[in-house]
Amino acid sequence: MNEWKECTRMFSNGTEFECFMYQCESCTRYRNDNCRVLNACYMAMFDKSKFPYSDLEQNGIIRCKHYTEEPQVRHKRPFVGQISLFDSVKGGE
Repeated sequence: MNEWKECTRMFSNGTEFECFMYQCESCTRYRNDNCRVLNACYMAMFDKSKFPYSDLEQNGIIRCKHYTEEPQVRHKRPFVGQISLFDSVKGGE
């Protein structure tokens, strides 16, 4: 298989873009609606100069360099005055 190289072309059609989006569904940035690469791809539909060539790489298909499957970080600090469900049950029966 060839080495991945810098992206030099846009998506050739809608199907290729949908395959890219399908790959991104498990990415934490995509799930948080915080993916600047995907947002730039949407902007490139109207202005070709917005396409994020520097954030993508290709080897027949286009993929994101910033793709990550790390689990989302959830903050577990309670709000002031918040009670736990388990603390409010007395005796548990």
